[in-house]
Parts: sequence; C-alpha cells; structure tokens
Amino acid sequence: MTISLATVIADDTKNSDLKWLTDFESAKQASKKTGKPILIEFSGSDWCVPCIRLEKQVFKQEPFIAFARHNLVLLYCDLPYRKKISKELKAQNEALAEQYHVKIYPTVVMVDSAGEIFHREDGYQGDPGEVYVDKLQKALRKHGKKTVD
Repeated sequence: MTISLATVIADDTKNSDLKWLTDFESAKQASKKTGKPILIEFSGSDWCVPCIRLEKQVFKQEPFIAFARHNLVLLYCDLPYRKKISKELKAQNEALAEQYHVKIYPTVVMVDSAGEIFHREDGYQGDPGEVYVDKLQKALRKHGKKTVD
C-alpha cells in the first residue's frame, strides 16, 4: 500500500474558508480537472514575519478568499524551523522551492496544470488584500485566464 502526502492542510496556520492542498501532484490534478491555475505559497510559518503578515493581511481576508475560491487551486509549501512536518512533505517542499528558485520568503508563484510558472511575487510588501488580489487578477488575464469576481 502506498501512503501519499496529506493533501489538505489541517492546522491553524491556514485556518480559513479555503482548501489549501499540500501535495503538488494533487494540486496539478485539481488544476487539470478544474482548469484553474495553481497558486503556490512558499512560507516559513513559524519564523518568517513577512509570511505571517501575508497570511493575516491577505490570505485570511475576504477579498482573497472570495477570489481564490472561484479562480485558483491553492498549494501551501511550508518550510518551518520548529514545527514538525513529515519527512516526505519536507522533501517535497524543499524540492519545489529549489525548482521554483525560491530565495526569499514568502514567495508566491502561479503555475499552470503542468507546473509551468507564469507569475511570481517575491516577498511581501504589505499590500492590502484588495491590492494583492488585483495583482493576481492582472496576472491571470495576462496569461489568458478569465477570472470570476
């Protein structure tokens, strides 16, 4: 029997009305099925202050929640220092961070169902949720994706 990575995050760091996956293959399958691109958040949930701010000021706010629910598959790649995650999940997240050339945290990338990147946000500059969502909408339109408001 094969044991796969947990596909849905189940801790307080992502306590929102959204379904954040943690397994990249599951996210790609969901993207193919729905036609929605994947937003990958690379975070250091227990050590990265800008990551914590992005979470509180954008990802837990209604503008992002409403937008993401209709337009994105969400993937959470956490690389904590103290919090324990499985060896498999840590290996996957480190490999994805290397694949997408993550040098600073948080990094947010949007990719298609094949994993090809088409938008990147390095760091968090303090944008409120509405401004951050506007950037994502523009990136999706530039990539030829219609968005549901």
